[in-house]
Amino acid sequence: MSWKRAAAKDLPALKDFLLREEWRCVPFTSRFKQEDKKPFSRGQDKHIFINKDGHVVIGALMVTAMGLFIPVLAEREQTLFSNLKKMSSSLYSIMGTLPDVQTAAAYFPIYPEVTVDYFLMTLSRDDYRAPCLEYTPGLEIREAALKDAKRFFPLHAAYEIEEVIINPDHFHKKASFTTFKRALQNQLITVAELKGTAVAKAGTNAQGFNTAQIGGVYTIKEERNKGIAFLVMSGLLERIFREKEMASLFVKKNNPAAISLYRKLGFTLRESYRICYYNL
Repeated sequence: MSWKRAAAKDLPALKDFLLREEWRCVPFTSRFKQEDKKPFSRGQDKHIFINKDGHVVIGALMVTAMGLFIPVLAEREQTLFSNLKKMSSSLYSIMGTLPDVQTAAAYFPIYPEVTVDYFLMTLSRDDYRAPCLEYTPGLEIREAALKDAKRFFPLHAAYEIEEVIINPDHFHKKASFTTFKRALQNQLITVAELKGTAVAKAGTNAQGFNTAQIGGVYTIKEERNKGIAFLVMSGLLERIFREKEMASLFVKKNNPAAISLYRKLGFTLRESYRICYYNL
């Protein structure tokens, strides 16, 4: 067994490996899909390394130009390649299941500045049972489109500041708005309006081969604990399961309200998940 940079000839074995593990690595498979036609062409903004046991891939690591490292290890006692130490200067974050992140992080000579722990939860199409929904008068749940960008951007911005950005002072409104518009074009976004006011949103943030990852679930503070997020998520799941076999998400361990919501929808806890941040 040895690690090497993946080549075009490794594509079939790598894809087989990722399909088996996709429930826990949609951030990897969604980026991998983007280069499905020319996955190892020059000028790409990411690199993939693999570990093979004979002809079978048993581990993979994606490194993006932005310094994101995504390890996916089928055998948890794997030894990663020594060149990881040389990449410390470009390291921004490591994300994945807790054992995989711990394995990768141990190879760097620097410690993370911030570590955030989550639960990884999944729901399959076969296990999903569409609930009987009761709507509040004046509440509309619908699919979002690009024309909704300005209307729902305040919710997207609030979500990023509360849940994503490590230092809220680093929030960049213009960049965030561009990201939101791109999501409206390329992802599945479901929104809620109450008497004409934007009150909630949820969407996918990564779509793999058979699994869609959910993120950006947000309800304005004035309308929380009223069942609106449940309705929005139900609408989103209906859309996801028209195309995908599974939905996944990761939720902060210190967010019991969100965990309860996802359990009510049928999600089950699969594994601990972690994101480590470096060189902030």
